[in-house]
Amino acid sequence: MARSDILDQPIIEEKEDLFDECGIDQDALDELKENMPAKYKMAISICLSETQKFLTQINEGLRSGDAGAVETSAHSIKSSAAMVGMGAVAQQARALEEEAELVKIQGDDVKGLQQRADQLQSAFDLAHPRMAQEAAA
Repeated sequence: MARSDILDQPIIEEKEDLFDECGIDQDALDELKENMPAKYKMAISICLSETQKFLTQINEGLRSGDAGAVETSAHSIKSSAAMVGMGAVAQQARALEEEAELVKIQGDDVKGLQQRADQLQSAFDLAHPRMAQEAAA
């Protein structure tokens, strides 16, 4: 699949109707609370701080031309965001991970990844206040 094909795909697919206005998958968040009642707040806090760290690494990868770093960081965000219910963040991270992998394989310029990285940052910026409130409750 070409990078342009990925750009044409919707970011949030079949689960879009499950996300609230902050891009939160309430079912996943409720499952986390049920499975980790004593530690879910800590899991959310760790995810928020780790996601910020990985977003910084993505930006560093974009500046240095390292598609592999972008791909690895996006993968890490995808996994942890999905676990705590940041559904839109996970979907954006998945899209960035897939596109970065293609850029890496094809030897393309990472500058083409900036749009996806910006979308990922926007999704995180939207979800962060709600998730921080959840962790503090």
